[in-house]
Amino acid sequence: MNPIGHTEGPLPEPSQEPSRLRALSRLELLDSPPDPELDRLTAVTAASLGMPICLITLVDRDRIWFKSKVGFDLVEASRHGSLCTHVVDDGHALLCPDLSQDSRFSHHPLVRRSQGGLRFYAGTPLWFSDQAVGTLCVMDTRPRPDFDAARQALLADFAQVVCDSIRSRQVKLTAERERALFSDGPVAALVWDNHPTQPRIKHRSDNLAKVIGPEVAMALTAGASLDTCVDPRDAADVRMALLSHSHVGAGLQPHAQNQTRFRLNVDGRWIQLITVGDHDAQGKLQRIRGYLSDASRQKQLELTIESTKERLHLAMESARIGAWDMDLIAQKRLCSPRVASMIGHRHEELELTAEEWVALVHPFDRPGLVEKITKRLAMTDEEIANGRELFAVEYRVRHKQGHYIWVQSCARLVSRDNLGRPSRIVGTLIDITEAKAAEQLRRRQQKLLALVNTTQRTFLQDKSLTAACEHIFEPLLELTESRFGFIGICEQTPDGQPALRVPSVSNLSWDTSSHHWQQRHRHAIKGVLFTELDNLFGYVVTHNTVVCTNDAVNHPGQNTNPPGIPELQSFTGIPLRYDGQVVGLLALGNRQEGYEPAMVQMLEPLTLTLGTLIHARAVEEERARAERQLVQQATADALTGLANRRRFFDVSMGLLAQCRRYGTPATVALMDLDHFKQVNDRHGHAMGDAVLKAFSGVLLEVLRESDLAARVGGEEFAVLLPSTTAEEAQIPLERIRQLLSARVVELEGQQVSVSVSIGVCEWREELDSPDAWLAQADQALYAAKDGGRNRLCVAPPGVVSR
Repeated sequence: MNPIGHTEGPLPEPSQEPSRLRALSRLELLDSPPDPELDRLTAVTAASLGMPICLITLVDRDRIWFKSKVGFDLVEASRHGSLCTHVVDDGHALLCPDLSQDSRFSHHPLVRRSQGGLRFYAGTPLWFSDQAVGTLCVMDTRPRPDFDAARQALLADFAQVVCDSIRSRQVKLTAERERALFSDGPVAALVWDNHPTQPRIKHRSDNLAKVIGPEVAMALTAGASLDTCVDPRDAADVRMALLSHSHVGAGLQPHAQNQTRFRLNVDGRWIQLITVGDHDAQGKLQRIRGYLSDASRQKQLELTIESTKERLHLAMESARIGAWDMDLIAQKRLCSPRVASMIGHRHEELELTAEEWVALVHPFDRPGLVEKITKRLAMTDEEIANGRELFAVEYRVRHKQGHYIWVQSCARLVSRDNLGRPSRIVGTLIDITEAKAAEQLRRRQQKLLALVNTTQRTFLQDKSLTAACEHIFEPLLELTESRFGFIGICEQTPDGQPALRVPSVSNLSWDTSSHHWQQRHRHAIKGVLFTELDNLFGYVVTHNTVVCTNDAVNHPGQNTNPPGIPELQSFTGIPLRYDGQVVGLLALGNRQEGYEPAMVQMLEPLTLTLGTLIHARAVEEERARAERQLVQQATADALTGLANRRRFFDVSMGLLAQCRRYGTPATVALMDLDHFKQVNDRHGHAMGDAVLKAFSGVLLEVLRESDLAARVGGEEFAVLLPSTTAEEAQIPLERIRQLLSARVVELEGQQVSVSVSIGVCEWREELDSPDAWLAQADQALYAAKDGGRNRLCVAPPGVVSR
C-alpha cells in the first residue's frame, strides 16, 4: 500500500520527464548511503514546523525514494498518484490542510483509516538544473488549519537549504574524485578564478609535474597565468578557451566546455586542455576547471594519419579514383572533387540527395543499381562477413554536358543506427568509360562477326536476301542500340528514276496509319519502296558517302522523310558498295547516346558482306531472268507472246492426268480466224501480224489466269479451260467472239475487221490423249465454219473419231 498516494492509476508523463530524470541521475543520490547532513535538516524542519512527519523525497521514473525521513519507516513507494508526484509534476508547492475534505485524496485508504489516518500534507519541490527532482514535505494525522503563510515560507526556505546541501555534497564528491583521479594519473588539473580578462590559477593537482614536466609545473603556482608556459603560436587559442567561459550567461548551459591543444614553450610537447566553467544559478562564472594531458603521441598519430590520408589522396588522384559518403538517415550524398570532375561539375555544385544521384543514373541501369543496393542493405552483418564486405557495381551516370559515362563503384556499409538499420555507406568511384568502350567494342565485334556469318549462311540456305536481312535485323538494332533502321537495295523505277526497296525495316509502325501503309507495301511489292530520295537516305546513296550525324533535323541532306518514317534525332547511313558502286544502304537512327565514326568502322565487315550479297542477288536475278527468257522463247509464240504448240501439248497432258485422277471437268477450244488468208493477200503480212496480235490481246483480256491460250498454227489458236464444263466455257468464249467481231484493227491508215470460228469439246474418259481431245474440238470447229463462220459449236458426246 502506498502510504502517501492513491492507487487509481498513473498520471500522464510530463513532456520534460526525460530531462528531469537526467537531472536526478546527475545528483547520484539514488541508492546512496544515508546522509547525516540531510537527516539533520529533516529533523530540524519537523521540529521547527511542529510536524510529526517530515520527508525528503526523490521521484524516480516509477518509484519515490525517501532519502531522509522523520516519523516514517518506509524506504520507497510507488510513484503513481502520490502527493509528492503532484508536486513534482506541477512544479509548485502543494498544501492540503485537511485531506479528508480534499476530493482528490479523501478516498485514499490511509486517509479513510478510522485511527491514525493522514489528514495534513504540505510539500515544496526541490529544484536542480531547472528540474523538480523531489520534494521536502511535512505530514500530520490531524488537520492543520494553523499552517499559515509564514510556515509555508519557512518550509520553502528549508527546501532551499536542502538543495544547497545537496549541491555542496556534489562539489565534495567531485573534489574527492578529482583528487583520486589526479593523484597519480595521466591527467592533471588546474583551477582558475573568475577574472573576466586574465584568469589566475587557484589550485593545481599534485601530479601536474608528472604530466607537463617539473620545470613547467614550477611556473604554474597560485596566482600565475598559463600563458607563461604556452608556445606563443598557441597562446591566443588558450586565452580564448579560458575567456569564453566568462561570456556564458543565464539560461545557457552552466557547464560549458571547451577543448584545445597547445605546445609547451620549453620542449614543444603537445598538451591537450579541456576547460569547464562552473556557474551559479544566475549564470555568473564561479571558477574554471581545466584538465591537462600529454597529447604528443596522439598528435603524432594524427599527423601520421593526416600524412597517410594525403598519400592516399595522392594515390587516388593518380589513379583517378573518387570517393563518396552516403548518409542513409539524412539521405545526403557527399562526393569528393574527383567525383564532381568526372561528371563535369565543380565540387561545390555537387551537393545531392540520394534520390538526386539516382536520377543521374542511366534509365537502363537504374533498376539494377537500386536492386543491388537494396539487397545489400537488407543483409545482416553476419551475412556480409560470410561473403565480401565490399560490393561493386557498374553503371552509367549522366555528365553535365548531357552524355553518359561508365563508372565502377565499390562500397562498404560502415555503420548502423541504434535500431540496427544501415545508416552510412562509403565507397569509391572510377571512370571506366574507356575500358567499357573497349570491352563493348570487343563484344560488338564478336556479335558482328556472328551476324556476318549468319547473313551469309541464311543467304546460301534460303537463296533470299530478304530472309537474310530480316534474320539479322533485330540483333543488329540491339548491337547498335538503335531504335530505328532498315536495309535498302538500290533499284530503278520503270521510268528510270532511282529508288530504294526495303525488304527489312524496323519501327515504322508508329501509329495506325503508318502500320497499314507499311503492311500494304510489304505484301504488294515485296517490301517498302522509297521513291522520294530528297532526304538523308537518298543523300547517302546519291552521294555515295557515309552520313553520321546527331543533329539529323539540321543536316543539309535532310528534307522530308518518306511515309511511315519516324522523326530522326540521330542518324547513321552507310552506303553498301560492290566494286565501289552503291548497291544499297544500311540506315540506323535514334540511338539515345548518338552515333560516332567508330561505329561506322565497326560495322564495316557487315556492310561489305551486305554489299557483296546484294550484288550476288542482282547477278542471280539476272541469271534467273535469262533462264526465264530462254524458257519463254522455247515455250511461247514469238509474235503473240502466247504459249506455243509445244507448251500447249505439255499442259494438256498434265490436265488430262488431273481430270482422269480427280474427275474434274476441263474444256478445250480450237479457234480459227475467218478468211485470214484474204487479209494477208489484200493488206499484207504486216496487217496480218497486227490482226494476230489484236486477237491475242482479246484472249488475254477475257481468259482467267488459270486458263492457257496458245497459237498452234498460222491463224489457229487453242484454249485450255481447267475445272470448266463446256457449258461454262461458252460464256467467255462467246465473249471473245463478240469482242473480236466488234474490234477494228488499224495499221498505216488501213482498217480491217475479222471474226473467229470456235469449236469446243469437254473432256470425257474415252478421250485418252490430247490428240483425241483436239480432234473432237476440230470437228466442232469445222461444223462452225460449215454453219457460216463467226460462230461457236460444241462437240456432242458420242463415238470418238480416230
